[in-house]
Amino acid sequence: MEFEEAKGGSLLEEAISKIRTNERLIICGDIEAQELLEENIECSEETTDSILENALEISSSNWFLSRKEEYKEDFGMDEAEVIGVWPQNISHQSFVLDKNISTNELLEKVAVAKIVVNESWAIPAIFKYGGWNECPDPEVHCSIWKYWQSKYDAHIIGISNDTIEAKVFNPPATKEQAMELAWEQYLYCSDIVDQGVESISNLAASLLNHDKWFFWWD
Repeated sequence: MEFEEAKGGSLLEEAISKIRTNERLIICGDIEAQELLEENIECSEETTDSILENALEISSSNWFLSRKEEYKEDFGMDEAEVIGVWPQNISHQSFVLDKNISTNELLEKVAVAKIVVNESWAIPAIFKYGGWNECPDPEVHCSIWKYWQSKYDAHIIGISNDTIEAKVFNPPATKEQAMELAWEQYLYCSDIVDQGVESISNLAASLLNHDKWFFWWD
């Protein structure tokens, strides 16, 4: 993997165009985000191969069930409260890693990573990504993304020190499918609801027939 500083503007299109190849372009945010990613990689004692091997031993469905029970026991999660009601006005997520969060304008300089990988779901293993606060361990990321890649044709195109973004080619097409996915995404990354859209129904509405996913961990 090689990090580079690139000129902002058309990076999203380039990253998306490389999804079906083994030479990927991953958008990593600003230079500070790159430095934090590099620090995390250097501090990890795991290898990419060991993470991938461990990922294949994990059942994503069992992990979701276990996580849900954990949230109930440890945090007293009230399902009705977290589900909420289906919104009348729906907001959709856009990609942010190539933008200044404060102004929503394109960054002049963007950190990118050039990696060689056969499957998108293996990308978190290359970055040794996760394992802090509520952010899952790297092997869990890989297991879940393997499942989502198979079911939704979802592919990671952006990773910063606290954010993952993905392009989705087969998003949920019904409310029921969107609610199922929203529960999974909440269990994977509760901050996008608890500190973001406020309910699983709001999240589901934003996922319905939409081709962009966003995850952020505090």
